[in-house]
Amino acid sequence: MEKPKPNLLLSINILLFISGVTTAFSGLTIMLHYHMGHPGAISTTSTCLGLEYYDWSVIHKVSTIVLSLLMTYHILLHWKWYKNLFLKNLIVKNKQVVLLSVIFITAFLTGFIPWILQLGEGTDFTRRSILEIHDKIGIVLIVLLVLHVRKRFKWFTSTYTRLKEKR
Repeated sequence: MEKPKPNLLLSINILLFISGVTTAFSGLTIMLHYHMGHPGAISTTSTCLGLEYYDWSVIHKVSTIVLSLLMTYHILLHWKWYKNLFLKNLIVKNKQVVLLSVIFITAFLTGFIPWILQLGEGTDFTRRSILEIHDKIGIVLIVLLVLHVRKRFKWFTSTYTRLKEKR
């Protein structure tokens, strides 16, 4: 895939950041307010920051879909890098990004599989068990994403400055 122009790259990365923050915040809100301390049924009508469980769930699902689509594009943009990572055995040198990628894929799967189980014949116990794993992996993912963005913050600011100066 051909590398897009800097303004498109910056826009995609900003959208990744926004959808990532929205996904993380809504996921933490659901986990802390609705899941923790509620064995069995949760109160779907109690509000948190003025929104009920259903509202937070919709925000989380929509932002997750947007994040997943953007991440797919992001990975495709960097596909050559991923390919070289394995072909040239550079995994140890890039362990933070490799770990982030593996954790993201795991969080993705443990988040989407319960949706599929809810549509099909999956048991509620299985669905909830997978969501418990998703919750814990999500916390690790948030930490890794913060480190990933922090490490690339200079790229964000320098790209923005360059684009602003070109106008």
